[in-house]
Amino acid sequence: MPKSKTYKGKRRSSRPMRLPNGFGSIIFLGSGRRRPYAAKTPTTGYTEDGYPLRQVIGYYETWDEAYEALTSYKRHPYDIDTRQLTFKEVYELWQKKKYGNPNKVYSASNERVFTAAYKKSEPIHNRVFASINAADLQALMDDLANKYKYASLEHVKSLWNQLYKLAEEYDISNKNYASFVQINRPDDDEHGVPFTRAELDRFWELVTTVPNMDMVLVMCYSGFRIKEYESLKVDLEADTFAGGVKTAASKNRVVPIHHRIRPLVEKLLKDGRLFGVTVQINRKIFAQVMAAAEIQQHHTPHDCRHTLATQLSSAGAPDLHIKLILGHSVGGDITKKVYIHKDVEELRKTFEKIP
Repeated sequence: MPKSKTYKGKRRSSRPMRLPNGFGSIIFLGSGRRRPYAAKTPTTGYTEDGYPLRQVIGYYETWDEAYEALTSYKRHPYDIDTRQLTFKEVYELWQKKKYGNPNKVYSASNERVFTAAYKKSEPIHNRVFASINAADLQALMDDLANKYKYASLEHVKSLWNQLYKLAEEYDISNKNYASFVQINRPDDDEHGVPFTRAELDRFWELVTTVPNMDMVLVMCYSGFRIKEYESLKVDLEADTFAGGVKTAASKNRVVPIHHRIRPLVEKLLKDGRLFGVTVQINRKIFAQVMAAAEIQQHHTPHDCRHTLATQLSSAGAPDLHIKLILGHSVGGDITKKVYIHKDVEELRKTFEKIP
């Protein structure tokens, strides 16, 4: 089709190229509509009165958008009815599939988290899911960023990703627009109570007697967020961890494996614990370990991350090394951001200062 001007809200001044037979049709419904162009499937038959039987693919602001939708449909035909589902209906379908499976049991807190995330998505509840794009989601996320904490925004994005995974499965959408969404606010979930040196020493004493104490020690000597262990890559040959989520500074960072936890890491990998395990399971195991070790102070898995930061600082580690290991931003200095690439072995020397 020849290049042409995009027309919005009114009929083209010149008639577009005639669509091929059997291709479908684009109908202009009038300039008073927000989406005046209707894209329809090819005729599949006729009524007794002689009217053609066609289905509406969707309504669009411009002829070009309608043509693009029609072309996409012709290339990969899909169930028109599913393409009319709203965000709310896709959520209900996802909810039924996720929590209605008798072979999978989720905690009440898991369901509450996603219910809250769905409520925060209220502005798009009644939007046709297939009509929502990355710009729509980003605008909503930016608005939510002015009202909620980073962790809550993560839950919203996680829900959107899961809905799009379902949408792709059911041919409701052929692209995960949630993957393009950025959380444009600082991570405000970097608080907690680190374990003391005395508590760490006690953990080493209990590592052979308290089940999964090895998991907690590895977390305290690696410093990753609990969600990062789901996809963390362990390279025993190079003695490193690689992975990360959330921010640009966190993603794909490489962290040395401290010599004391190397045997523990090998066993965890062999047993299929910690690495590749869901956040929910790891949190539950962490709480069980704390109870078995009779730790009076309330701790969360995130405290392991603070423990590493505290231990590194006490050992005299450079601030830049600590930030690189934990995946924190190194600041606005372009020299630090782009030109400082600390060798893994240099970071390893810093790591080994921890007893």
